[in-house]
Amino acid sequence: MNPIGKILISCALFLMAVTAAWVGHPGSTDREALKQLEEYVSEGNRLYKAGDYSGALDAFTKAHAIDPWNEEIDRLIKRSLEKLKKIDAILYEGFRLIEESKPGEAYELFLSLKNSTPTEDEELSALIDEGLQEADRMLHEEYRAEYEERAHEGGKEYIDPLRTKRIAALKERIVKEERRKMAAEVRERAKMLFESDDLDRSKEEWMLLLELVPGDDEAYAYLSMIDEEEHRRREALEVAKAAFESGVRLYRLGKYEEAEGWFEKAVAMNYRTDEARDYIELIEGLIARRLKEEREREELLKDLRAEAKKLFNEGEYERSRSTWERLLLLLPADREAFLYLSKIDFKVAENERLKKLAESYFTSGTRLYSDKRYREAADRFEDAIAMSYRVEESRGYIEKIERILAEREKEEQRKREARVAELLREGIKYYNLSDFKRSLAVLNEGIELDRENSQIKEYILRDIVALKREEETRVSDTSPFFPLVENLNRLGTESLDSGAYQDAVKHFEQILLIFPFNERARLNLAKALSKTDPSLVRDILGGMYSEAVSLAERGSKREAEAGFSLLLKVDPDYRDARRRLEELTVKEEETVKVVTEADVRQARELHIYALGLYKSERIEEAVKIWRQALTIDPEFVDVRVSLARAETKLHNLEKAASGGFGTDLRIDIKRHYLDGIHLFMEGLYAEAITEWEEVLRIDPAHENAKRNIARAKQRLGFESEREAI
Repeated sequence: MNPIGKILISCALFLMAVTAAWVGHPGSTDREALKQLEEYVSEGNRLYKAGDYSGALDAFTKAHAIDPWNEEIDRLIKRSLEKLKKIDAILYEGFRLIEESKPGEAYELFLSLKNSTPTEDEELSALIDEGLQEADRMLHEEYRAEYEERAHEGGKEYIDPLRTKRIAALKERIVKEERRKMAAEVRERAKMLFESDDLDRSKEEWMLLLELVPGDDEAYAYLSMIDEEEHRRREALEVAKAAFESGVRLYRLGKYEEAEGWFEKAVAMNYRTDEARDYIELIEGLIARRLKEEREREELLKDLRAEAKKLFNEGEYERSRSTWERLLLLLPADREAFLYLSKIDFKVAENERLKKLAESYFTSGTRLYSDKRYREAADRFEDAIAMSYRVEESRGYIEKIERILAEREKEEQRKREARVAELLREGIKYYNLSDFKRSLAVLNEGIELDRENSQIKEYILRDIVALKREEETRVSDTSPFFPLVENLNRLGTESLDSGAYQDAVKHFEQILLIFPFNERARLNLAKALSKTDPSLVRDILGGMYSEAVSLAERGSKREAEAGFSLLLKVDPDYRDARRRLEELTVKEEETVKVVTEADVRQARELHIYALGLYKSERIEEAVKIWRQALTIDPEFVDVRVSLARAETKLHNLEKAASGGFGTDLRIDIKRHYLDGIHLFMEGLYAEAITEWEEVLRIDPAHENAKRNIARAKQRLGFESEREAI
């Protein structure tokens, strides 16, 4: 195949590949595809610049297969095709000239193509070299033929007239080839310098390239990028310089945190890095020293504040004033210091009046103590202590009162424990006599004395269950419906006995409207219905059976037994009901604990041991032993009574341990509360508020303090409005 055919086939194959890729490959936008796309485009551009237009077209075609709608890739493919078409046209023309025996023109054409198209495309290079060689061979043959002809005619050596021209062309070709190689080296060096960020030398190389290859697009593009980068760096340098200068200025003003931020920016921008880091190190040391001084100052302020308050509460007003003034030297605008100084001035000015008031509290306390009104006396002595008057004597009285009240409380507790035990014993007695209402009344009295007592709670529950069971089986004679129910029962029974079954049904149904669970009425109604409507009775008995079965399955054994028993009273031959009742009875017998003589002896031994623990004030251990005894003999009444007494004592001890504020806290509350009252009366509302806020800090639920704060704030608002007017 001739060279022109090869070129045409090559072009056709490229066009077919482009068309196939354009039509058949779907677009993709995932990250991996985009990365591959960028690689193909980059490779295509590199090959295009190297003159390998076929390789570039192949790379752009692969990129197009990934993103068929990319206009830039379309443009690159079109540009590559145009280059290939142009080269193909030149090659075609060169080989046509060879076929037409015009080797000189063909040689110049192939030489021009080789010089103007440096390429990595081996096939294209081979075609160009093939054309050059063929043209050169034909030229030699022409010259040789002409030389031989003229030599024969002239009888002398023929001198080739084109030889000089060919030598000149060859020299020019060599010069062009050298320039091309030199340009390629300069281009590669310029790019390398650009990549290594040596912009000045890269710029010099690109300028040299423009001397070798005037109008080179790539050189202009890189020079433009270098200019932009130099402009950006000049701007960044200005910013970095401004950051460094701002850091220096703020450092001189003592604004170290802000200065440190600017110096860090300068370091990040590589501007005067060593100096900036020195400043940062110096600033960090200064900040650390300042933080240490601030912590020491805060500790000193905290200690001064605590000492000043302590002295104030102890009545050492002048020493407290001196301490507050020391604090103001460190913190001149401290609001609390000014408020306390105001309170100190008030205390000093009102000292005599307040002293008389405190004396009256103490005197009143001694009088109340003599009258054995101990709680009121303790309250007055606490008021005296709150006002720092005869503190030790007042505390002595309070300690005596607390001992007296403690003994009194112990006696009351003993009486309460004994009463609870007595009421439990009485309640158990009435329960065992089936007088459930009386038992419940007695036990309710006991639960009022000890609401957490488990023994009383258990028997109250037993009474309630028993009473409920009684109400379900018969109507109490105390019920307002008793006469009516008795009359309906009488009429129903008479009707049943006389055979008037419809009337009997009517009377018994009226009873069930009032008391739906009355067993007697339900039994008689079933008997009457069995005479009038046997099928209805079967339905009723079936319903009663299903109801009893449901109760048994839910664990309500007592109610289930009652249901099966009632059903058997109506129909003694109801086998399923009898079988179910027998099963429940067997299970109940299995679960009921049989107390043996040995169990009774063991329970008594445990009871005696627990009594010893109780007398030794080991209450919790005694409770555990008594509970163990009850698991052995559940109906041991003495154990239940003793356990009830122990539980009551435990509850009383827990209340005593957790109840109320201690004496010192009560005195602190009173001191602040009374000081607030006195300050408020003198119009020192802000100072009064601080005292009541101290009360709320100790006792957040102090309602009087809350109300007084609100009242003082209203007064403050009123005073502010009046001053504004």
